[in-house]
Amino acid sequence: MTLTRKIVTGAVAALAVAGLAGGPSAAAQPPVPVSSVPAVPFSGTWVDVNPVGGAKLTFDRGRVSGTDGCNGVGSSYTVNGNVADVAPFVSTLMACTGPWSPWLQGVSTVHHYGAVLVVHGEDGGVLGVLRPDL
Repeated sequence: MTLTRKIVTGAVAALAVAGLAGGPSAAAQPPVPVSSVPAVPFSGTWVDVNPVGGAKLTFDRGRVSGTDGCNGVGSSYTVNGNVADVAPFVSTLMACTGPWSPWLQGVSTVHHYGAVLVVHGEDGGVLGVLRPDL
C-alpha cells in the first residue's frame, strides 16, 4: 500500500469515526444533493503530506498557485460543496532534478475533508494528499 493510499485511508477512517463520513447510519439518511451543500471555504496554503515531494498550493478567492517542488503552477478554481474543480495549471517548465511532485500537474478536482485535501486527477483517481501548512 502506498503512503498516499495509507494517508487517504487513515483520513477517511478518522472522518468516519468522527461521524463526518458515510457509514451505517449514513445509509439510512437520504442523500443530500451536492448543490444544496454549502461551499467549504478553500483558502490558505496546503502542503504535500509526503515531505520529500515539495508540493504546495495556496487557495485564495478562486485562484490557486503554488509549486510542485520544482515548477511554479497557477490556475483558477470553482467550489461546489466540498469539491474544488481546478482548471488546468499554467506552469513554468524548469528542468527538475531531485525529488519533486509531478503528480500535481494532473490535478482536476480537490476534495476538502477539513484536515486534508485529497487531490484527484481527470480519471477520478487519487493523485496525492495535502495538509495545512503549519
